[in-house]
Amino acid sequence: MEHSQLGRRSLAHLLLLNQPMHPLKQAVMDAIDSLQPELIGLSHDIHRTPELSLREHQASAHIAALLAKESRPLQMGVGGLDTAFISTTTGQTQRPHIAFLAEYDALPTMGHACGHNVIAAASLMAAPPLMSSLGRQPVNLACVRRHSLS
Repeated sequence: MEHSQLGRRSLAHLLLLNQPMHPLKQAVMDAIDSLQPELIGLSHDIHRTPELSLREHQASAHIAALLAKESRPLQMGVGGLDTAFISTTTGQTQRPHIAFLAEYDALPTMGHACGHNVIAAASLMAAPPLMSSLGRQPVNLACVRRHSLS
């Protein structure tokens, strides 16, 4: 595929080219496509305003707002950390459990050379669409802010 053609396709479609399209897969891909502009904006915003570990109040608020917009239940202040959160969807059974870990802290003097801004966006690219699509399936999903000491 030529480079000029890559710009016309979403990341989700590129990853799954030439695969049989199951309706659930199509629903997840459509949900990812609909979030793409917001997720790119999230990544750029976090990159533009680096916050050190345990001080990522702006990044945490931005992610929480995106999850709330998707009508995801959200618990802030998890583990006694102001910037930590968990958002869960419970399926029909107790198993399996799937978690998406989001990191969004920056490195001192280096900003987001660590790529955590992209990790946060990637977690949100995967979690809400799967939460919506699999919500009635026998699976438990969570999007979690993982604390790191970078």
